Amino acid sequence: MKKKRLRFFTFILIGFVLFTAFILIILSTSPGEMITKKLVENQLSKIMNNPVIIGCFETNIVSRIQLLDVHILQNEKQFVGLSLARVDYNLFDVLKKKIIIRGIQIDSLRLYILRDSLGTFQIPIASAKQTATMDTGKSSFAIQINELSLHRASLFYIDRFYPMNTSIHNLNIH
Repeated sequence: MKKKRLRFFTFILIGFVLFTAFILIILSTSPGEMITKKLVENQLSKIMNNPVIIGCFETNIVSRIQLLDVHILQNEKQFVGLSLARVDYNLFDVLKKKIIIRGIQIDSLRLYILRDSLGTFQIPIASAKQTATMDTGKSSFAIQINELSLHRASLFYIDRFYPMNTSIHNLNIH
């Protein structure tokens, strides 16, 4: 009887591992990346309260996500754009309640800050409904970012309250 139970649980475990591997393989293919891309666009759009468009999404799920040609829109105009965002991580660190990001690389970031003629800054922010509250009863994850690299960033400040346009180009932070 014990051998039958052990054999049953072994088959269940093997089935679960195979199913998980199959899902990871499917999500790493082009159709899987399209599904994941839509999910990421929808979640980022909800967080930013503005449309987020990702031109190209590439991942192997386990250790890398790469976004190409990303645009965050406000009033149908680009507020933030970037040519490349790449995040390198180890998915299995989540099992240890850690999120360790080995590196974040951002290339050709374009950030537009607009102040209208009434003196109001037009900056999209996350919804007030999504503000975090401290709940010590829930388990938490430790988040660690080992490297952040920003290349060829451009910042544009357009002030219509005090007529002024300012920009910074080729900003690099390592």
